[in-house]
Amino acid sequence: MRTEEWLDFPYEWDCFWRMGECLAKREASEERIQEEIQAFSYYIRNRDQNYYYNETFLPLFTDDFLGFIKSFYRKYPSVKCLLSAVKREKGLEIVIDRYWKCEITDLIYKCSVYENPNWEWVNKDELRIECTYRTGARRYLLHRELPLESNFEKIYSMSEEIGAFIEKHTKGESADGSELVGGEFLL
Repeated sequence: MRTEEWLDFPYEWDCFWRMGECLAKREASEERIQEEIQAFSYYIRNRDQNYYYNETFLPLFTDDFLGFIKSFYRKYPSVKCLLSAVKREKGLEIVIDRYWKCEITDLIYKCSVYENPNWEWVNKDELRIECTYRTGARRYLLHRELPLESNFEKIYSMSEEIGAFIEKHTKGESADGSELVGGEFLL
C-alpha cells in the first residue's frame, strides 16, 4: 500500500490493522485475545486500587471488539488507498463510515477517529463516504456508497470524483443551494 509522505494516520489504526492481520493469518485466535483481555482486566484490578470496575468490565466488550477488528481489517486498505489518492485541498474533510475522518487545513492533513463513531457502519459491507468541502462562506457535501468488494480501480475513480467535486466548487460552478444534485448539497 503506497502512502504519501504528507499522510499521518493515527497509530491506533495500524494497531487495529495488525491485530486483524494476526487473526486473518491465524497467528492469533479469538479465544487467545479473549484470554489476554481477561488477564489484563485481572492485572488492572490488582494493580490499581482506583480502578472502578471489576475484572468483568473489559471482557464484556470482547465480542464487539473482535467484530470491529475483523471489519476494520477488511476495510482499512481501501480507506487508506482512497485517502492517499485524494487531492490535497484546503477546506476538505472526508469521513468514511463515520469512523475514519481526515481533514485538510492549510495543506496539513489530519486523520483521526470521527467524534461519534458509527460502529454499525464500520461492520457493513460498503464504505459510506461523506466529503465536505468549504470554500469561503460556502460548504458543499458529497455522499457516496462504495461496495467493499470494489477493486482499487473503483477506489481511485472515487478519489477522482472527489477531485472533480472540489474542482467544480473551486471554480464556482455550484448548485443553487437548496436542492440535492447527484448526491451533492450546498449548505
